Amino acid sequence: MRKAEKKQTPAAWVGLIALMLAVTVGCAFGCTALYRAVVAERATAASELPFAVVSREDVSKDYAPADGVVMLEKGLDANGKQVAWLVTATTDGPQEGGLVTVTSVVSVDGKTLGGITDVSLTSVGSNDRYANIRVTLPYFTARFANRYLPLDVNGIAAADGATEASRAVADNVAFATAFVRNTVLVG
Repeated sequence: MRKAEKKQTPAAWVGLIALMLAVTVGCAFGCTALYRAVVAERATAASELPFAVVSREDVSKDYAPADGVVMLEKGLDANGKQVAWLVTATTDGPQEGGLVTVTSVVSVDGKTLGGITDVSLTSVGSNDRYANIRVTLPYFTARFANRYLPLDVNGIAAADGATEASRAVADNVAFATAFVRNTVLVG
C-alpha cells in the first residue's frame, strides 16, 4: 500500500518561492561583485606599459587640438628621455551616447604601437555588459602590443561576444596613431 503524500499549503509555496528568489538575487549580485573584482585585478596588469615609461609629461597644449584627442603625453624613461607618445582619445561608441576612451602608446618615432592602456567604455554595443568588459582585459588589449604602424585594425580579432566594443576600441587606436603620425611627428 502506498503512503499518502503530504500536500504543500499555499503559504509553504510562497515561502519556497521567496527563498528561491532570494538565492537567485544573491547569486546574481555576488557573481557581479566577484566578476568586477577579477576584472579590476586583471586591469592592473593591462596598465603596464610595453616601453619603459616611468613618468608622463602632458604636452597637449603644444599641439593643435584634434577631434577626439583628450590628452597627448610624452612617455619618459628613468633618465628623462622620451621613449613614447601616449595619446588618450575618445571616440563615439556604436550606441547613442556611448563613448570609448583608450590610451595608445606609440613609439617616439611613430613606427610602432607599443600597446594600449586605460581602456574604458560606456554604453557600447551589446547590452551584455560582461561582453563589453572583455575589451578591457589583457587577453584583448595584448592584441595591440608591438604592432607596426600604420595599424591594420581588420587584422585584430574581436573579443568574444563584444564585436561592437572591439571595433570601437580598434577605431580609436587607429585614430590616435594617425594623430601621432600625421600631426605630432609632422609638426
